Order: sequence, then structure tokens, then C-alpha cells
Amino acid sequence: MNLEYFHPLFVHFPVALTLTGTGLLIYGALKERAEVLRAGLILLVLAGAMAVPTYITGQVARSVLEDSSAFNRDLPMLDTHEDLGLTSLAVLVSLGILAGIGLVKGTGKGAPWGLILMAIAASILIAVTAFYGGRLVFEHGIGVVEQGAGAGSREQGAGSGRGDPVIRRSPFPNPKFFPFRIPISPLLPSP
Repeated sequence: MNLEYFHPLFVHFPVALTLTGTGLLIYGALKERAEVLRAGLILLVLAGAMAVPTYITGQVARSVLEDSSAFNRDLPMLDTHEDLGLTSLAVLVSLGILAGIGLVKGTGKGAPWGLILMAIAASILIAVTAFYGGRLVFEHGIGVVEQGAGAGSREQGAGSGRGDPVIRRSPFPNPKFFPFRIPISPLLPSP
């Protein structure tokens, strides 16, 4: 298995765990159900733990793809996704640590509303990060391998002598399934 394929294996875990954990925290707080709050905290600890290999494999995928002859080095969306990934890593690890402390110490009386607000913010952040990652694949074809003459074969990257992924444009040049753009680049620091 090629190294660039590990990121897609990990990427869905932090997204699903964060969104589900946040939902459980909200539900547990509103219904005053301690066992549901506990389940939400456990999922947020797991989300924080899974954010680490997700970010590392994302960095590996980028470095492998940058070696490909077809890689478009001037792709601001890739930099945005990478910056959001690093921010998501920091937020999810912090949230996971706080959720772990909540598990050990207990939530006490009442709901942990500060943690819930942080989980909601983390959910929005991870959703936006995933959105940009999806756009990279579906609009720009990042990491998409074109099949060669034989089934299952890979085209060779020019000059590399190994089976590099061929980066191509998506078959959807103006995708209708992404009808909006999230203008967050003014919020990010300039390189």
C-alpha cells in the first residue's frame, strides 16, 4: 500500500467522533443523563487521539503527492486545508485532554457547558477542514489515480521511475454539489 493512502483511512475518525461526541454531550446535558455525557466525553477523547495520526498521515500524503510530476504546487486550497488541519489537531487534542479530565474528575453537578461550547466550535472547525479536504479530491482530483492500460495498474509519474499518483482535474469542472464557498481565508494568518 502506498503511503498517500493512509490519510483517507484515518481522516473520517476525528470527524465522526467529534460530531457524535458533541451531539451526545448536548443531548446528555439537555436530558440530564450522566451516562450519555460520559459517552460523549469518551468519544471526544478518542477524537483527540485520532487527530494525531490523521494529521501525520496528511503530511505524509502531501509530501508523497508533491513528488509527483503532475502536482500543482500553486494550490492555495491545499495550504488552507493543511493550516486548518494543524488548527484542528491543536483544538481536538486540547478538547480530548479536557474531556479526559472530565471523565476522571466527573462532571459534577450540572452540565459542562464550557466543554460543550468548545466541542461545538471544534465540530465546526473539523467540518470546515473536512469540507476543504473533500474539495481537494472532488474538484481538483488530488490523490486520484488514473488507471493505465491494464486494470489496477498505475501510470508512471514522469521521471520518477515509480508508480506516482497522477493528479488530474475532477470530471466535475463546476461541481453543483459544492454550491457555496466558505470565505475563511481572511481569518487565517498570511504566510
